[in-house]
Amino acid sequence: MSDDDDDAKAEARRRAAVSARWDEYRREWLKEHPSLPASEFVRHAGVASPDAAGVVQGWEEVGRVSAILQGGQRLYPLFQLGPNGQPRPERRPLLLAMRGRLESWRLAAWLTGNNAEFNDWATPLEVIGRDPGAVVAAAKRAMAEVSF
Repeated sequence: MSDDDDDAKAEARRRAAVSARWDEYRREWLKEHPSLPASEFVRHAGVASPDAAGVVQGWEEVGRVSAILQGGQRLYPLFQLGPNGQPRPERRPLLLAMRGRLESWRLAAWLTGNNAEFNDWATPLEVIGRDPGAVVAAAKRAMAEVSF
């Protein structure tokens, strides 16, 4: 067996381990942050429409909500809905600013992860309701520092 074969096997094992950690992270994240397919998500929002996917797609296009991809399905975290059942407007500046740069699981992980930018290492999700501008600025700095 050559060194190249050994290197390739080691790389395959490393990739498998990383994939397994991400799978576990996603399972745990979904336990903590309930997320639903479009049909159930719009029902929680109080929208009665035979075209739930179209409603949510429209919301995504204008930066009202974002999705995570899980098992080939688009899921929408319920934390995006306010007490009135409608998408929280304070998320829109962040979603528009990060479009194409920080989306899906990367956005979800960043939003719900403790962040040194905020007092007491609050999560961006905890801060966005009271200071959406600070969250957008922190996301832009994070994107400038780290290439995903």
